[in-house]
Amino acid sequence: MTQQIQELIDKIKQDGIQEADKKAKEIEIKAQENARKIIEEAQKNAKQIIAEAKKEAEQKLKTTQASLAQGSRDMLLSLRKEIEMLLAKLMQKQVAAALSSEDLARILSQVIQGCLGDVKGSREASVFLSAHDLEAVKSSVLGRLPEEFKKGVVFASSDDIARGFVISFDAGKSQFDFTDKSLAEYISGFVNEEVAKIIKG
Repeated sequence: MTQQIQELIDKIKQDGIQEADKKAKEIEIKAQENARKIIEEAQKNAKQIIAEAKKEAEQKLKTTQASLAQGSRDMLLSLRKEIEMLLAKLMQKQVAAALSSEDLARILSQVIQGCLGDVKGSREASVFLSAHDLEAVKSSVLGRLPEEFKKGVVFASSDDIARGFVISFDAGKSQFDFTDKSLAEYISGFVNEEVAKIIKG
């Protein structure tokens, strides 16, 4: 009887151990499966995070490069504008210095004789000068012109002229502008092309 009880106890122990082992293996397999799923999900999330971070970094790099390029263009345009303005002022100053009263009188007398001397052309000329140059240039020009042209020339001052002159042969309907400002702008057009080439280079 005692032996039977012992055998029964042993059997219960053995069945319990087997059942516990089975449960432990099931738990272990389930835990491994869960761990595998967690690792796969983590790897997937990590890849997604890396891809998004890479995309964001590339976008930021493109934006930064575009901003730098735009900033460079703006700076060059601003620099070019400043240089052109400086050159224009310098050019006007140099042209004004070159247009002395004597030079103006010489040029004007040649222009007037050349245009009024044309038989088909007008016999009148209107000359506009600065108030500063008017009297000196007028007397010098009239002193250089033959008598036949003197009556057809009218001199007047203009507040818009600092140096140089404006001349018209059709009572002001059209005119030729030889002021310091106009000549400087004309010359600056050629200089600005060279400036643009230097800046682009």
